[in-house]
This record gives sequence, structure tokens and C-alpha cells, in this order.
Amino acid sequence: MSRTAAADESRSPAMPKTPRPDLHSITVRGAKILLRLGSALLGAGLLMVAFVAYQLWGTALYEHGAQSNLRHELAALLGRELVPRAGGGNAAGSPGSSTAPSTSTTRPTPATTRPAARATTTTSTSTTTTTVPVIPQQAAPAPQENSHPGIDRYMGYVAPVTGDPAVGGPIGYLSIPKIGLDDAIVEGVGEAQLQQGPGHYPGTPLPGESGNASIAGHRTTYAAPFYNLNELQPGDPIYVQTTQGTFTYDVTDSFAVLPTNVSVLDPTPQPTLTLTTCNPRYSASQRLIVKASLVGS
Repeated sequence: MSRTAAADESRSPAMPKTPRPDLHSITVRGAKILLRLGSALLGAGLLMVAFVAYQLWGTALYEHGAQSNLRHELAALLGRELVPRAGGGNAAGSPGSSTAPSTSTTRPTPATTRPAARATTTTSTSTTTTTVPVIPQQAAPAPQENSHPGIDRYMGYVAPVTGDPAVGGPIGYLSIPKIGLDDAIVEGVGEAQLQQGPGHYPGTPLPGESGNASIAGHRTTYAAPFYNLNELQPGDPIYVQTTQGTFTYDVTDSFAVLPTNVSVLDPTPQPTLTLTTCNPRYSASQRLIVKASLVGS
């Protein structure tokens, strides 16, 4: 064997060359991944924007249409046009849109939650689910049988007790000048009723009658009828038109309670109006309660 051949055999075998990474392919693949991720995030963002827009404006449009129907039904029951006292709604049959007056604080066109606890008819909405307490029927005694001290001063304008109205129908017209509210009141506090406007708690007296007439309303969707309810102060007037007349209440108190506290709807010896809504705005952790006493009709 030659010296050259021996030297060749003693050499170690050559290592295979590692191929260099294709930077162009890596860049293209990364760009595709980022593009898909960006498209997914953009789509999710657009869906979120559409959802918020529906909650703020879509539900408000639905409520305005329902209010128009309720006002016409109520005007037919009353045999006369409704009288907006806050400037925020239209009398039945009058042209124009329902807008809030130019007061110090106006009710927002978009936006609105609703009151506390669990209702007899509840269906979940696309946002938060508002629940309302089920209230036992309050038996309002006849005025002449009422022995509560001081009740005599109400006897001149307390309405007689009537039968329970049908759920879903209009029972009155609520006007609160301080917050620019003029809305028809619907019977019932299920989600289907509160989407139409303020709802009267079944089992409580009707506005104007003796006892604790109670009304719930959304605060951040479905036109937010009770959006500015927190601004009411003692002495502020509230007006309710029903088939038995027009009744004037003065606010006496405003406070917050837990959703489980339904004692605010208990019967009262004096004719009282109770308004309930969620508190704070965009939350259902509490219930804002406004109490008012009947002062005239």
C-alpha cells in the first residue's frame, strides 16, 4: 500500500453540510399566520362593535316602536290624547319622534337594565338578564275601611281598586319632568314587557290606587327610560295618567338595595309609587329604589 493511500484511509469521513434555512419561506409563512390572526381579531372586533351598536341603538329603536303602539292603545282607552309633561314623548296621534327635553340632564337616546329579582315570564336577552321579584297580590282595602292614621287626607284623590289588567297591555302614562321621561307603562315586568318600556309589577296596586304601586324600568338598554333615575330628589314631581285620572306624586326618598331585597314592594298604608331599576349603570349588583307619595289627582 502506498503512503498516499494510507494517509487517505486515516482521514475521518467528511461531515454532511447543513442546509441553510430558507429565510424567504419562513417570512412568507409568518406573514400568512399574522394575516390570519389579524383577520380573526378584526372580525371579532367588528362583531363586538355590531353587538354594542345593537344594544345601544337597535334596542332603542325597538322600544320606540313599541312605545308608539302602546301610546295609541292607551289614548284609545282614555278617549283622549296623552299629555307629555316632560317633553320627552309624543301624544298619541301626534307626528314627530320621541325625544328628551333640553333639561339639565337628558335621557340618552341609545342605551339601557332593568330591575331586581325574578319575574313570572323571563327570557334572556343578548346582554344582561334583568330579573324582577314576583310579588304576592296586594289586597287594597276599601277607603272607608282603612284605619291607618293620616289616610283621610288621601281620600279625595285615591282611585278605586280595579281588576288586574292583562299582561302586555298599557296601563298608564308616566311623566317625570326632572329626567325628561314621558313613557307609556306596560303591564308586566318580564323581559318581553320591559323591552317595551316601564313595566308595572303585577300584584301591586295600579297608580292612583291605595297601596304601593310599583314600576320597573331598564337603565342602559331599550331606550333606558330610567337612565337618570338617580337624579330624582325629594320633592320632584311624578305624574301618571290612567283611565281613572291623572295622579301626582312627590318623590320622598331614593336609595339602593340588594337584588334579593324585595321588601321595597311590600304593601304600604299610604298611596305610594315605587320605581326600581338596576344600579349602578351597566351593572345588576344593586337595585336603585325611588319612593314617592301621592299628593294630588
